Amino acid sequence: MLHNYLHFIRSQVLADFAQMGKEEWKAITETFGTNVARIRKERGITQLDLAIAVGVDQKTIVNIEKAKKTTSVAVAVLIAQTLGVMVEELLSGK
Repeated sequence: MLHNYLHFIRSQVLADFAQMGKEEWKAITETFGTNVARIRKERGITQLDLAIAVGVDQKTIVNIEKAKKTTSVAVAVLIAQTLGVMVEELLSGK
């Protein structure tokens, strides 16, 4: 099931993102990081706990939240699952 979801998300994301320029990528990275930080804090989850649950180091989470690093679709899905949201919510500017 997770494999099918990852495949679907990856194909959708790659199709949409293939048309984007550098500024659009930057905006998406910033939105994703801001939403990860906001939702993580709302849930009372530390960066370290999120990192452990996702299988990355804490610095990776810090860099994602500060929009200094992009992440793979697989890690984005794991972050979303850990936070109890859909990936789309992390990518949304709402």
